[in-house]
Amino acid sequence: MTLVTGLAIIALILLATYASVLGTRSSSSGIPSPDLYRGEISMSAGSLPSYSAADTADVDISATPPATSIEQKVIKTASLDIEAESAAETTASIEEIATARQGFVQSSSVSEDVDGRHYANITVRVPSSEFGAAMTAIKALATRINVESVTVQDATEQYTDVAARLTAAKAQEEQYLLILTQAETVGEVLAVQEHLATVRADIESLQGQINYLENRTSLATISVAISEEPSASIPANDKFDLG
Repeated sequence: MTLVTGLAIIALILLATYASVLGTRSSSSGIPSPDLYRGEISMSAGSLPSYSAADTADVDISATPPATSIEQKVIKTASLDIEAESAAETTASIEEIATARQGFVQSSSVSEDVDGRHYANITVRVPSSEFGAAMTAIKALATRINVESVTVQDATEQYTDVAARLTAAKAQEEQYLLILTQAETVGEVLAVQEHLATVRADIESLQGQINYLENRTSLATISVAISEEPSASIPANDKFDLG
């Protein structure tokens, strides 16, 4: 059996793996696009070693991972513009609220204008399960809420798609490694390694997307802009002028 048979087996494994991971999703798109991966089945028959039937006898195309349901992935973000008696104290209280809920402060700043009025900006990350409780506690610190914005984005389909592509890319890498063991010349080794480098770059990119989505969905983001209430008192150094 020639290299063409070996490459055909790789293609079937990749398609079966992709379909298995997406088995729980209802889709009418059919078979994934042929350009799912760059360089997939693009090797010339003369540049790589032969792939015999004995080498592929232990490859079971049907032995793909069982389809598993992926829990819903939701990205929660919120922004608040509030007024408070003290910008610094309110900022400290928001930090305590986040810390108490296993969250953390992502950024924080406090400024003062020429009139001595203070402003603050703080962004905290809290577990998605604590999002509602954290929002309630933060709003309780305000004497006035000027703006409140909440966004909830369902990223389940995006996460599932990337996870399926990552699984297929790892399967492709394993098959290229198997072909590499059959290389007999330097040219054949270099040809396989070139395709391995492409697949591994895809794997790193897809894994980065998975890590990003995991971070955004596991932790909610709350940004708060704080301004102190304007004072109506007359400065002590001002003199009353009837005119």
